[in-house]
Amino acid sequence: MKYACKECRRVMADKDCYYCKKESGTSDWGGLLIIIDPTNSVIAKKTGYTSVGKYALTVRS
Repeated sequence: MKYACKECRRVMADKDCYYCKKESGTSDWGGLLIIIDPTNSVIAKKTGYTSVGKYALTVRS
C-alpha cells in the first residue's frame, strides 16, 4: 500500500515521511503527479514542487 504525506504530499511506502521527518502518512489520497525535471517543467512551476519525486494531487485526512 502507498501512503501520501499530509505535509509535503510525497507518495511513499511507509507512514513515516522521510522528507518531512514526521509520521503524517495517509492511505486516503488521489491522483499522482511525477516530477522528473522540476527546472524545465511547467507543471512543477505551477504546483510549486522544486524537487524530483512522486506527489499526490489530493490528500484527505
